Amino acid sequence: MVRNLFHEFGHAIHTIFGQTKYQHVSGTRCPTDFAEVPSILMEYFAFDFHFLKKYSKHYNTGIPISDKHALLISNIERIHSPLIQEQLIYSLLDIELHVTKSPSPCKTKSIYEEIFKKITSREPDPFLVPYLRFSHFSNYGAKYYSYLLSHAIASRIYYENFSDQKKFKVNGKVLRDILLSRGGSRSAVEILNGNLIEKYTLEYFADSKFEINKYSEFLTLDCLDL
Repeated sequence: MVRNLFHEFGHAIHTIFGQTKYQHVSGTRCPTDFAEVPSILMEYFAFDFHFLKKYSKHYNTGIPISDKHALLISNIERIHSPLIQEQLIYSLLDIELHVTKSPSPCKTKSIYEEIFKKITSREPDPFLVPYLRFSHFSNYGAKYYSYLLSHAIASRIYYENFSDQKKFKVNGKVLRDILLSRGGSRSAVEILNGNLIEKYTLEYFADSKFEINKYSEFLTLDCLDL
């Protein structure tokens, strides 16, 4: 629920800070594969150690979350593999279903199982059909890949601008004025390239999920400026 709250808050501030001349290109009225960037970026703050310390407390006593537990939650968010695999499966299945002419139920299951084996190197459970309750196939038809791409972009933005809390204020203003205010009035390449990220290429975004030494090392209390 906390993740969802921060996610939707990202959409909200994308709209609130819109400064475009025309309403129709303000806020989230932008390409789908860019609209999820602000919302997913906010998810990173939901599990940022220092942010956890600011907003997390016991519901009854009001005692703030301990450093130990905040650290555990922060580190859990650094285990990306299961999430990436799941999103890859759904993204590929989404595209495949929309390029296949009216696949039958049996065909759909075989497509899913083939993709599952390719991505995970495991045999799928024959009794599980998780895609049947996945509504994004209809309201995000052939565009679910947008979440995976947006995760990569948001990852770059967060780690290059907000991993150091001392830069929050300065880079937060850049985020507001460069990204959030422009909505769909300019292309994502023009908004991001050289501003909030070093460069705008698919290879650069893909690498963001694998730079373990730089971005995904587990935090320890010793490495935090407390």
